[in-house]
Amino acid sequence: MAKEAVRKLLPLTSMRALAAGAIVAMHLGGHFGLPADMNHGERTPLYLGVSFFFVLSGFILTYVYPRFDGPGDYGRFLWARVARIWPCHLFAFLVAALVAAAFGARLDSAWRGPNLGPTLANLGMVHSWIPSSRFYMARNAPSWSISTEFGFYLVFPLLLWRLDRKWPLNLAVCLLPPAALMVYCSRVGTPYEAASGVTVNGLLYMNPISRVFEFALGMTAASLWRRVAPRMRIGMATGTVLELAAIGFLAASAYFWRDMAEWARTLLGASPACNIWFSHGLTCLGFAALIFVAALEAGWIARALSRPSLVFLGEISYAAYLLHWPLLGLAYAYLEPIRGLPNLVGLSIYVATVTAAAAFSWYVVEAPSRRFLLGLLPRRSAPPAGRPAVATPAPHVRPAATRARAAGREG
Repeated sequence: MAKEAVRKLLPLTSMRALAAGAIVAMHLGGHFGLPADMNHGERTPLYLGVSFFFVLSGFILTYVYPRFDGPGDYGRFLWARVARIWPCHLFAFLVAALVAAAFGARLDSAWRGPNLGPTLANLGMVHSWIPSSRFYMARNAPSWSISTEFGFYLVFPLLLWRLDRKWPLNLAVCLLPPAALMVYCSRVGTPYEAASGVTVNGLLYMNPISRVFEFALGMTAASLWRRVAPRMRIGMATGTVLELAAIGFLAASAYFWRDMAEWARTLLGASPACNIWFSHGLTCLGFAALIFVAALEAGWIARALSRPSLVFLGEISYAAYLLHWPLLGLAYAYLEPIRGLPNLVGLSIYVATVTAAAAFSWYVVEAPSRRFLLGLLPRRSAPPAGRPAVATPAPHVRPAATRARAAGREG
């Protein structure tokens, strides 16, 4: 594993809070006086916040892990990723279980039916790999994306190998599985299922093989950024213009994705149901552009996103994303005092509760658990005499204590 110093890209951390907030806002539709359709006929597709996470994950992991030097490095990488995501996933699972148990498993369909298989799949973070709503929506519905992310980690070394040279091949290969799934769904019918109050398609929306293109695109953006960013010398005004242009491109692609999807679907002769893949398969290009520009840290928007308060919200956004669903069921469906309050007051209490719970998870569950799990890794042997243990960082780069710790912070 390459031992290079890394610095934290603060704007990208803050942007995680915005993406998580979009998902939470979408799920709040119909509650606290908010419109039932927070996506406004899919012209403001808030669910694309998940696509942002997938693209960002590919970018950050490529930034932190530019290469692997051997099989042992891959094992350390995978353990570091488990240490980063599994403790909070387990904590949110337990919160959802307590809420469901307190109300007789009435929270939603996620806790109905046989328990053992979906429970083990959920705890093993493989539940989105199984195209049945009994699995991918089980126990804590938003956690399907964590399972999908875990699938990306398994193929990350293959995609990383000679990335600078073979990134076009990576993107092409990662398009083949979703293309095959779209052909399948067009020929035999699209397996939609109603689960947790929404209609979903586990193959085209949740399965890792249908979403890996977004991850590979983020890796490609990071590879390009590594080559281009050191040579770019742009001022604050130019950087801000680039940031506004990236935001405009993303907003336009999100607003017009359905029109673009209809054109692409007609050109390919695919079923209308395949639009569910085009919703993220097309707009992820806007996310890649925005992440690339934000990582330059050149404009006023990046400077604003580097404020400590926003960075903190980005740090706890993972926990907020996983905890908001069971807490919404608890607050709105079962606590009459909350339901009887004015909508703005009830919404404020809910947001404050989710934020406090996420901060608790970050400080009490995630950070201590990650330190403990990373401490179980065997120590590396000393480098040969005359060989530096780490590369010397540039003056403006803060050294990372270890690669695994850096991955935990950035991921």
